Amino acid sequence: MFFSIGLNWVRKFSWIAITMFCTASTLAAAEITILNDNPEGCMLRVTGTIAAGDTELIKETLPGNRYSGRYVGPQVVACLDSPGGSLIEGLKLADFFRTSGVSTHVESGATCLSACAIAFLGGTRLSFEDAVIPNRSRSLHATATLGFHPPQLDVPDRRFNREEVTKAFQVAIRASALLFDSLDKLDISRQFALNFFAVPQGEFYYVDTVSRADELGVDLTGLSTLPQKISDVQLVSLCLMTYSGMSESAINDPDGGAEYLGAAIYSISLLGGREKRQVYLVAYSAEGDTYWKGCVVKYNPIRSGKFVNWITVESTSNSIFVPGIQRNLVPISRAKVEEHIRTDRLTLRRTLHPSMLLEPETPLSAISSGVLETPVRNPSFMPAYCTPTAASYRIGSVQNFSNMRASPGFGSDVLAEVPLNAQVFAVSPGVSGTRILSDQCKAACDHKSRGRIWEEDLMEIGRCLRENQIWWNVRTRSGQNGWMSTKFLFN
Repeated sequence: MFFSIGLNWVRKFSWIAITMFCTASTLAAAEITILNDNPEGCMLRVTGTIAAGDTELIKETLPGNRYSGRYVGPQVVACLDSPGGSLIEGLKLADFFRTSGVSTHVESGATCLSACAIAFLGGTRLSFEDAVIPNRSRSLHATATLGFHPPQLDVPDRRFNREEVTKAFQVAIRASALLFDSLDKLDISRQFALNFFAVPQGEFYYVDTVSRADELGVDLTGLSTLPQKISDVQLVSLCLMTYSGMSESAINDPDGGAEYLGAAIYSISLLGGREKRQVYLVAYSAEGDTYWKGCVVKYNPIRSGKFVNWITVESTSNSIFVPGIQRNLVPISRAKVEEHIRTDRLTLRRTLHPSMLLEPETPLSAISSGVLETPVRNPSFMPAYCTPTAASYRIGSVQNFSNMRASPGFGSDVLAEVPLNAQVFAVSPGVSGTRILSDQCKAACDHKSRGRIWEEDLMEIGRCLRENQIWWNVRTRSGQNGWMSTKFLFN
């Protein structure tokens, strides 16, 4: 399905089918489904051809906050499975996702092409830090298909006069201009747009490699071949990619008196040795004094099923003066580095997807595990899901351990003490592995029966989680099966 155009002049002049925009009378509307317990975290699924009016239907289904119409904090994930349709409607839908704070995802085995791919680009999560902050939030399962192409003409085999063809061409040009005018809003680069505008008639520019997913800012799920640790080469690459000002060429400034002296790599332990950090230090001189600044990387793969943590990359807040640094040598003790990282305020934090550790041209089809994973990957954010949506979880929000019980509720017998940071596996995805203890929480979790998803309901779910009203059936590594409050389960 290509973008389609349906304009009044088409009826007047000919039956030319120009595939970019379409009217609602030309294409059937998409089907919109609310979900309560989707294994990939979808709360809404959009299937079928995207047509005029679909954005308004989705607005009615996802009204957000009753006052602002936005989801600020609790996250809603819209999953897309469509061959395409109206480009105009695709852009409208992308704008709605972007302004209302709806994340987008393409599920395992699903297809999102043409206008659907444009709508996908609007995926956004809104957070509040003195003001509402938009964060790009779009994800793709490695077995899904995501494809782009430029506005194209699908002309039947018949004769057309010059005026008809000229008008069709002008509409195509206007459509192309509309797309390029939206690049900033869609959060894609001009080069990415040029790449998919260059594909031949009838073909697609598929997001089918690690590099293309990274270029588009897409989080990947369902991956199986991620490394267990970061190599020194990858550490340096991640740091220089994130903070280009640490490179030798960026530091050297003959006019300003700055000179690159050398670099060193450290592996340090924080929090009593439980958390490992890789640190890349760069030393330089400026106006006769010597300094160093650091890049700190955290990557702790948590293997249960195929779930893996994100990579967190941070920089030290200020360059630190260190006397006695020699050229090409950074004589700083590991203890000094650990002390500085512990006490200094780290800034310029960036979170990267673990697929950044893979070779850029690796095909997604070669690294898929087929395991369904929650599309939301920001480790500082807890989506308001009532049912298990990931293969595994870790124990948190406790000092030492959390109890696994024979049945839901604190009055049930204790079967095991599960230590802090230990992994547990979801025994049954969805509602079959979930028990909700109060009617109020059951009502908040049941979006499907109401046909609406309000932000207030998601906030209520958050309260239910905090007050131990929602319990999941989980299993430890040793095979112990029981129930745990979701308050202590994190992914």
